[in-house]
Amino acid sequence: MLNACIETPEPVHVQIGVKEISQAGDKLALISAPYMSHDQAQGSLGVLGPTRMHYERAINAVAYVAQLFSEALNKI
Repeated sequence: MLNACIETPEPVHVQIGVKEISQAGDKLALISAPYMSHDQAQGSLGVLGPTRMHYERAINAVAYVAQLFSEALNKI
């Protein structure tokens, strides 16, 4: 699921309803962002939570951690 998020053009991808996981997936949301090394996506990280989560906080946290991963990879 996270691999599909790498290909989206948005810097942070929000998917409400994650039916790929289980029948209860319609009550879940996935917020994900790719991390990069030298302008190439290396992977994706995300937060899986209830649809009633605090989206602004989760989006900011995922974007920030993805940026930290990218910066660390670019130092290698």
